[in-house]
Amino acid sequence: MKIGELASATGVQIPTIRFYEQEGLLPPAARTGGNYRCYDESHVQRLAFVRHCRSLDMNLDDVRVLLKFKDHQRGPCDEVNELLDKHILQRANHRVRGFAINGNAQFVGNGAENFGS
Repeated sequence: MKIGELASATGVQIPTIRFYEQEGLLPPAARTGGNYRCYDESHVQRLAFVRHCRSLDMNLDDVRVLLKFKDHQRGPCDEVNELLDKHILQRANHRVRGFAINGNAQFVGNGAENFGS
């Protein structure tokens, strides 16, 4: 499949696909005689994985670690477990901060005269 078809299949924009290729998150695609990139199902699956990680606000370095483990599933999972634990903690802290900010904004929006009522 060509890059436009890969973009449609995964919901990832073409410039983002090219960026992920440049960053080494996607393996190079085979080329046709006309020098078009030619992707296969493995690219679809890998791009879907990257997209899912990014939807969870994972940075590219963390995605690389997960892909490295996925590609070479040998040895202990300590590094992956540590990375995911750190990410979960960061996300939880972010949500708590957001809740606190939204709660304070709501209090301010209601005015001090409504405090305690």
